[in-house]
Amino acid sequence: MTKNGGTSAADEQAEIDAETAASGRALQASNDEREAALQRREHAADQRAEAADRRDERAARQQAALDRERSMADERDRLLDLREAQLDERERVADQHDIDREIAAWDDEDAKRWGTVDGRNS
Repeated sequence: MTKNGGTSAADEQAEIDAETAASGRALQASNDEREAALQRREHAADQRAEAADRRDERAARQQAALDRERSMADERDRLLDLREAQLDERERVADQHDIDREIAAWDDEDAKRWGTVDGRNS
């Protein structure tokens, strides 16, 4: 091999080494870009997941509030039904007292008219 041939081989090797280094740098830059893109996507996914968690928590709080309101409404309905039943009973008792008074008044009238006591002759 000649000195020129040796230099040419060294130049060729240097060129190969330079191309390999450039290719390595380009590959590293590409990998860095991909990694950065993946990190951005991961960050965006984390943010979406956190937002979804917040929405789920808010929905759970709203559902709990609705459940409490429904429970309170059911309790109010139950109390109103109870109050209505009590009023119905009071009206029934009052009506029965009125009926009893009317019957007693009729009995008194009959007793005066026929001279009987409790439906018996005196």
